Amino acid sequence: MAVTATYTIYAVDIGGTLLHGITQQALNTGTEVQGEISSGEVAPRFQSITAQKPQAQFTTLEVAAALSACGTMGMNIDGTDVLLFAQKRAAGGTFASGSVHRKYTLQHGILVPRTLSCDHQGNAQLSYEAIVTYDGENDPIVIAVAQALVAFSGTVARYSLGAVSVGGKTLAQVRNVSIDFGLTVESEGADSDVWDTEATIREVRPKITVTVTDLSADSLALLGASGAASIQFRKRADGGTFAESGHLTITATGGLAYFDSPIDGSGSDSAQATIVCEPKYDGTNAPLVVA
Repeated sequence: MAVTATYTIYAVDIGGTLLHGITQQALNTGTEVQGEISSGEVAPRFQSITAQKPQAQFTTLEVAAALSACGTMGMNIDGTDVLLFAQKRAAGGTFASGSVHRKYTLQHGILVPRTLSCDHQGNAQLSYEAIVTYDGENDPIVIAVAQALVAFSGTVARYSLGAVSVGGKTLAQVRNVSIDFGLTVESEGADSDVWDTEATIREVRPKITVTVTDLSADSLALLGASGAASIQFRKRADGGTFAESGHLTITATGGLAYFDSPIDGSGSDSAQATIVCEPKYDGTNAPLVVA
């Protein structure tokens, strides 16, 4: 059969904030099928769907806008929809116009940031995951056809690496930073319902991993150092280098920093050291704070 329609990804709407710079998105139904084999046979005679645990993932370059809409501790999806789109292509052109696209609405559950990472001279990328539950009325993922796309009217922003300090120590020659927001989310159901009805955060254990080529960063000491952490992401200037303002900083008021690897190298490449910081709760603020 001939190809009659193809689609690509589009921006993602989280609670009314339309995020461009989407580099990846996916929806998964998390379908679990039960098909027991019995009576000495080698294949099941009966099958049924016992559970679905839908999830959505997306990655964006619009780091500041995303964290403003859904911060380091996540966002409740309950009347604050998350919308994903499939943008229809136009045969002989680029994209089709009008109400010909597809929309996927997540109406209940929780949206959490997963990782924020950036390489030397690269653009920071932030990934999210939505754990989707049942609101008692609508399907966890509502698929609508013949839809118009939400128009984008904002500005585009990109961010790269800036100053980094962990354990109260400023680091030099940083090559890569990766922040794992460390949110453990569990969803629960009952009464043999196929869809869970509640999702909650059970643990928050963030981890910051920094790779440097300055092996003299041994002021941390082998057994580590306790103190604040600060990771700056410098805002780029469209048509230039870096903007004079608008940079993004993620801080931790306290935590333990230590060497994961004091030296790692091969061949003639510059050796690297890997430093990990595990922020802690100070009794007031979230372990990671966006400024």
